[in-house]
Amino acid sequence: MKDKLSDTQDAFVRKYRNAADTTDDFVRENPWKAIVVAALGGVIVGMLVSR
Repeated sequence: MKDKLSDTQDAFVRKYRNAADTTDDFVRENPWKAIVVAALGGVIVGMLVSR
């Protein structure tokens, strides 16, 4: 059981690091697109919260 849990945790960590690296690369290559996406996300969350 411990081995299976450890394997699952290792897989999760690898996927997390891959996603973080991909996001970091995108933001470094396209800073203005990242700003626009973040702003739109904030507007959408703000609209949902204000209801």
